[in-house]
Amino acid sequence: MDPKAKCASVVLGGEFKQHLDLTGHDFSEVDNYARATPKSETNSVEQLSKYLTSRWDDALDRLRSIFVWIAENIAYDVNAFHSGNLGHCSADETLKTRKGVCDGYAELFNELARHSGLNTWKIKGKAKGIHFKHSDNIDKKEYDHAWNGTKYKGEFLLIDSTWGAGHLSGKNFEKRFEPFYFLTRPINFIYTHLPDDPKEQYLSPSITKKEFLNLTHVRPPFFAAGLEFREIFGNAITTNDDLIDFEIARFNDDESRPLHAVLEWNGKEHEVLIQRVVGYDLGSGKVYRLQTSCPKRGEGKLEIFVLFEGNKGPLAASFKIINKGSGKNYSPIVKTYKVPFKFTIQVPIHFGLKYKKKYKFEFSVFDLKEEKHPEFSILSPDKNPRKLYKASRCEDGSFTYELETTIDQKGDWKLVCSSNGKNFDFIAQYHAD
Repeated sequence: MDPKAKCASVVLGGEFKQHLDLTGHDFSEVDNYARATPKSETNSVEQLSKYLTSRWDDALDRLRSIFVWIAENIAYDVNAFHSGNLGHCSADETLKTRKGVCDGYAELFNELARHSGLNTWKIKGKAKGIHFKHSDNIDKKEYDHAWNGTKYKGEFLLIDSTWGAGHLSGKNFEKRFEPFYFLTRPINFIYTHLPDDPKEQYLSPSITKKEFLNLTHVRPPFFAAGLEFREIFGNAITTNDDLIDFEIARFNDDESRPLHAVLEWNGKEHEVLIQRVVGYDLGSGKVYRLQTSCPKRGEGKLEIFVLFEGNKGPLAASFKIINKGSGKNYSPIVKTYKVPFKFTIQVPIHFGLKYKKKYKFEFSVFDLKEEKHPEFSILSPDKNPRKLYKASRCEDGSFTYELETTIDQKGDWKLVCSSNGKNFDFIAQYHAD
């Protein structure tokens, strides 16, 4: 079930003009002001509210100032959470002790907002935290959660200052400011937060608990990267033949932050090939194809990340993988190298080639002017290049090169490029036995 296909946001017709878009909105002045709040201004909820909000005229800035102060100054009470002894979760107690669980965060936010004349309210329900697994029982008390709602220019928006401060990891709370949970649209919030009262989803129609549990497990980077799955809307992918093959659209295509995916199977990680699909025109978006295979029958997990530096980056989405095949079609993915242009290997995509078998090599190049194309070849183990020939040009500006050849030698075969026919840069590597 895809909430974006089924549901519409509930808005107030007389007030609503358009959805709030905070992309590019600069809160740096507000954030710095809230973070620099003197301790002398925190003796009471009313005093703190006045300090945080009286400087700002716009409700967005006042709400933001409260959100940032709480995220930076209230520590999550891990001991209370694990013991079940939550004590008092009032705004006054949370401010006094500088710690609390989600209920305390939500109460403090509500009271700070109320004292400044802002209209917010507390919402209770269930939440799928960062370590939530598809098999977990969400009816357990540990998944109880509380957050806030507000209304801005006829649109209902949601705030989770607990998750804005960080996330629970075992017996520790990892502090990490996350602005995604500030004034989040209900259609995005519903992936992880299910209110007890369906009306507080602010979606029409509302989704059921069963639908909520079956939603794809996504995190803030999924939305920041403008990702959308195509034809996969649940939290599990089932295959009958070991092969995993699906597409994802990306509308905020920041090439400095590429996608990376891993298939985890019985404690081991297997590579997932992510490549741009040739021929799609989505306006400002691009479509990527994810391909891998399962080594055995059983269950595993596929995780998708948005990389920031090197091979590190936050989790964007994850799926449970169910393989009903025997594993006979399993084959490691072709090894690829960094080159100064974007490319997609159509076939073959697996590392292993069969000796004496004929293969068609098909390879596409993106965003590279035709006159700047190097010569593309398949380099045999004896270093003999076999040239690929230009086969077609697509409307998206990509060029496709092809070659049919027999794998007549054992050893490493490489897809290479060369500007002078002598020196080769590796694009991909195969191995024939």
